[in-house]
Amino acid sequence: MDVDEGGWEIVQSRRTTKQIQARGIYPGARVCRGPDWEYGNHDGRTFGTVTKITNWKGNPASAAGVSWEFGTEGTYRLGYQGKVS
Repeated sequence: MDVDEGGWEIVQSRRTTKQIQARGIYPGARVCRGPDWEYGNHDGRTFGTVTKITNWKGNPASAAGVSWEFGTEGTYRLGYQGKVS
């Protein structure tokens, strides 16, 4: 590990590394309905598990597939009109 005079670690350039967008939600995440929920009782007021991140109306990575403990599954928007369902 290289350290400069100020005690900071010197890292290599990352220009050639793969870039990803972090959204805070990912397959395997445990979720529940929030204040923007507009899907009635589709979740049974239970928790769910994100099964996939997918597209919504042509927008990449703008929806999440969720499997609910209630026994239902669905795909829900992420960030549409500033909301996260």
